[in-house]
Amino acid sequence: MFTIALVWGCAQSGVGDISLESDPSLPEVDASWKPSPETPSERVPSSSGSSDDGASDGEEEETPSSDTPPTSTPPSKVADPDAGAPDSGSTSSSGSAPKPTQGEVLITEVMYDPIGSEPANEWIEVHNRASSARTLTGLTIVDGGDRAQIIGTSVTIAPGAYVILARSKSAAVNAKVPAAAIVYEYGAGVSSGAGIQLANGASGGVSLRDGTAIIAQAAYGGWFSQADGSSIQLKTLTYPASLQRSNWCLSSNAWTAGSENGTPGAASDCP
Repeated sequence: MFTIALVWGCAQSGVGDISLESDPSLPEVDASWKPSPETPSERVPSSSGSSDDGASDGEEEETPSSDTPPTSTPPSKVADPDAGAPDSGSTSSSGSAPKPTQGEVLITEVMYDPIGSEPANEWIEVHNRASSARTLTGLTIVDGGDRAQIIGTSVTIAPGAYVILARSKSAAVNAKVPAAAIVYEYGAGVSSGAGIQLANGASGGVSLRDGTAIIAQAAYGGWFSQADGSSIQLKTLTYPASLQRSNWCLSSNAWTAGSENGTPGAASDCP
């Protein structure tokens, strides 16, 4: 049996001495005492509620570091109901140019009295004034005698272009009409006495129609006494102007060496 007392003394000049001595006021301690073994019921369960089987006594349970960001499953992609449909890059189902309205295309030149045989060497020039392409497919060519032919093949005119509708493509090319300008042959498979006829007299005329609506026309009958291998050309490029004789001229210049007079597939050279 013994007691221990620790007395600390400090002097102004330094650390004092430490002395050990018995203190009769302290309770006596039984030196033979040992702690009793821990019973299972006295053990404190872990906060996770899991069993600590296999863990060594005295070891601390390792917890995830707070510096590690929590993992999460990315949310599923949900379509935005306000978003438009994705751009497929596709064009319209038709993909074709529209038909012209009145004045968007004009009949700008007519070779109704060629030097070569008629009607094989006759032709009509059409000009697209619109800012985009126009199709002639489905329009009807009507002459001064009300003979008509529907343009059944695909014929598209680029904006600003001048193109030729020829009675006979081979005859027109032989007459030195530029082959590249010829987009339609309205006399194919038709006998010489049938189909569209560009008359030389008072009944002369030609128009393009969409059903009963007139899109473009040149009612030239009686305007010029004699053409003889010269086309007539429109000077002012509007539909109202095309109805007046004063806005047309008789061509006086050959478009190439040895050709007739006119400007097939090109702008007018009227003075």
